[in-house]
Amino acid sequence: MIHSRGRGSPLSDDCQHGRSSLAFALAALFLILLPGQPAFAKKSSWTFQDQLRIHVLYELGYDSNYLEFSDRDQDRFVDNELNLATDIESYDALVQSAGLKFHLRTPKLFGWRNGGLTYSISYQQYLNNSFNDRAVHSLFFTHDLINRADIFGSYLYIPSRYLRDYYDRDYGAVYACDFQYSLGGVGLRYSPKMVKGLRLSARYESYTIYYNPRFTEYDTQGWGYRLDARYRISSDLSVTGIFKKRLSDNVGFDGTAQAAGVELPDAEYGDGSNGEDWFEVVLSYDTPKILKREWDVSLSARFRHRYYTSDLSLADDPIHRGREHLHSRYGLEIAGPIVGNLEGGPVVDYEIRSTDSPIQYVVRAKDFSTWRAGLVLSYKLW
Repeated sequence: MIHSRGRGSPLSDDCQHGRSSLAFALAALFLILLPGQPAFAKKSSWTFQDQLRIHVLYELGYDSNYLEFSDRDQDRFVDNELNLATDIESYDALVQSAGLKFHLRTPKLFGWRNGGLTYSISYQQYLNNSFNDRAVHSLFFTHDLINRADIFGSYLYIPSRYLRDYYDRDYGAVYACDFQYSLGGVGLRYSPKMVKGLRLSARYESYTIYYNPRFTEYDTQGWGYRLDARYRISSDLSVTGIFKKRLSDNVGFDGTAQAAGVELPDAEYGDGSNGEDWFEVVLSYDTPKILKREWDVSLSARFRHRYYTSDLSLADDPIHRGREHLHSRYGLEIAGPIVGNLEGGPVVDYEIRSTDSPIQYVVRAKDFSTWRAGLVLSYKLW
């Protein structure tokens, strides 16, 4: 059921132009990566045709609270009491995503060791809420380093993502707040010989969040590390544990955006710098044949503890001072061959954020829960 207050949300010319540009970019990239000329293939044992794999990606699903509204804000939205500049039609939505994934097995480096490069691009669309549409780019590189060890790097980039409507203290009005996000990392992966089935990895990560010009005081830079341990219990069952540590610096905060004596419930003030500890466990099982097909079933649980580090007084920074989150997410994914080159399956997850703060208003505003369900498909072109 779509929870709506009945206002239209037509696609803007800019949005349509953005989709046309994306389609053009995808077509150009596709042509660039087409197999080389036969003459090239004869001169080398490594060719695009042999080493390149291309998949078409598609997802269709439902998100019960994609804007992460609290219960209080959901009620205010339905009653037309939420102070918004964006024409939001509903806080839940049907969502679809389409894209391409290119995987290239790279040539051996000086005739030594193998590697791979994977690039994915997708475009996510929200039915009747096009302001939240976004493009997502991801890049992953890995290469053998020594026996049982390899090096890898990753990069994720979202050019623009809507966050929320906020009160702008400089202009004295409510405006849409969106941001640009990038996350990069580099690390090592190792499979010790003495423990069969164990694979360990460690990586350093850094990220940036840059907001639109009206909200540069929210700009953030962060860094941290990630540790993974995967153990294959049997040929069909494996368990993976993940730990992350992140520190975020609210570099846009200049010390002047204090909230003492101000009562603006939709405004953000103070220092948003924070730390975060992330724990995740994933259990993967390859089932016996069901309907003549083997299915990969994954169960996951993720817990993120975020703590804000503002040194301002509670009066000057009631939004952040003493605030903590416990962010939990539970998921189920099933994937397997469907027919021919088409594979995929259902995905469902539940997410909840519980807030602790000396100010009860902050708790009421920041707590939220949502559930998602969908179908994920991948078709191999070659």
